[in-house]
Amino acid sequence: NACNEHKVKLSVGYRMQSDPYTHEVKKYVGEKTFGDVLFVSSDAGYVSNGNPNQWRLNKKLSGGGALMNMGVYAIQTSIYGTGQNPISVSAQEFSTRPDYFKDTDETITAQFKFENGAVAHMMTSHNANGNRLKCHCSKGWFELDPAHSYGPISGRTSNGDVLKFPHKRQQALQMDDFAKHILLDSKNLAPGEMGKRDMIIVEAIYKSIREGGQEQLLSLGDLGIVV
Repeated sequence: NACNEHKVKLSVGYRMQSDPYTHEVKKYVGEKTFGDVLFVSSDAGYVSNGNPNQWRLNKKLSGGGALMNMGVYAIQTSIYGTGQNPISVSAQEFSTRPDYFKDTDETITAQFKFENGAVAHMMTSHNANGNRLKCHCSKGWFELDPAHSYGPISGRTSNGDVLKFPHKRQQALQMDDFAKHILLDSKNLAPGEMGKRDMIIVEAIYKSIREGGQEQLLSLGDLGIVV
């Protein structure tokens, strides 16, 4: 609201929104290349073996654990993998190293429902490697594996195609896109509203966990966010 009031352009540092593999996924979904998307699976995680006193394991400094760090990637891929914002989410939390992850979440899974009947399952973790997106559709499937690392990304489809784009630094692409938005008024690929939407989803996931996996309804349409 402050940025809008003062005519300041605001963008979230979502590097994957500028990545050509993300654009290709959005194209498949939008054009229904493989039919309607029915189910999306997305993983985002890595194994943390570092200093147990690091800031990422301190909730006061990090705000949360795996969900706040890696989970947003899985939330994002679940959304642009279906081309919609979710209408509800249910979530679960697991810990296999409670002595190390004393203050923050180690592993979280969540299930999204979408208005057209599609569903998505995501996993995020600080104690398991995950870097994949797969979209199961009515006429085939497509996937990215790896899906959201710093690259190179790789993808393939059920018709035998291999997705291969020239590898470029995602942060450079992201800065170029935002510079174009400032200078040329091109589309803002990751507006502030997108970040707000994702934080609403994060908070709903944490609430579902506190309530024993209870489904949380989401009202995201009013934000006017293009997925």
